[in-house]
Amino acid sequence: MGAHIGPPTAHTTGRRQSLSFRGATAMFGHMGVEWNLLTLRDDQQDQLRHIIGLYKQHRELLHGGDFVRYDVTSDNSAVAHGVISTDKRKGFLCYAQLFTSQGLVPPLWKIHGLLSDVEYTVTYVPLGDSKEHTSFTMTGAQLKRIGIQPPMLSPESAVLIYLKSQ
Repeated sequence: MGAHIGPPTAHTTGRRQSLSFRGATAMFGHMGVEWNLLTLRDDQQDQLRHIIGLYKQHRELLHGGDFVRYDVTSDNSAVAHGVISTDKRKGFLCYAQLFTSQGLVPPLWKIHGLLSDVEYTVTYVPLGDSKEHTSFTMTGAQLKRIGIQPPMLSPESAVLIYLKSQ
């Protein structure tokens, strides 16, 4: 499926979304760019370069793994999906806040599809201005049974998470 990063304002709908949100969305398709690159500011060029680099880094997993979806909120204010490698040792996931939730804190995100007895390093992968990678370790069983706390996000924003077995 084609998924492209367009300009900040969509020419067909007039909607405006951040580059990080557009990048997170395009990450899970055959990423492309439909944006006049001559119009990008320096910071947009840097961020787009970073997003494309992430895609290239994880392309084999994104196109060769098993697609997964997660039910994360009862009001459908957020969606979560991603790809788990066929050997279940790696994953690349997206949690996207679509609109303001009824609850103050998002419910725990229970991540299935991994090996129960294996420890995974869970890393939040920055797409925006932040270059900080926050990581922690949990077993596949803990990720499935307990889950992780998604960050509180503004509407139309997303985070990416990389999982790797130890």
